[in-house]
Amino acid sequence: MDDFTFIKAEKSHLEKVSRQTYGNTPQKSEEVPMLIMTNVVEMIVDKNGKILGVEIKKKFGLWLDALSGILKPTD
Repeated sequence: MDDFTFIKAEKSHLEKVSRQTYGNTPQKSEEVPMLIMTNVVEMIVDKNGKILGVEIKKKFGLWLDALSGILKPTD
């Protein structure tokens, strides 16, 4: 996700989902919160606001720990 991608969902909820972890240790699975969205419209625009693409998805998920780097605080 970046400043040029916008997502709008009809509904969303948090759910713990099993996620595989990799690295120097043996592979393991852990339950991690995920934002699950349904009836999603994803739009990509250029720096001038021109729409480059629109995609409709029935279901879309984002790991909650990844959202902390995406969401911008509101005043």
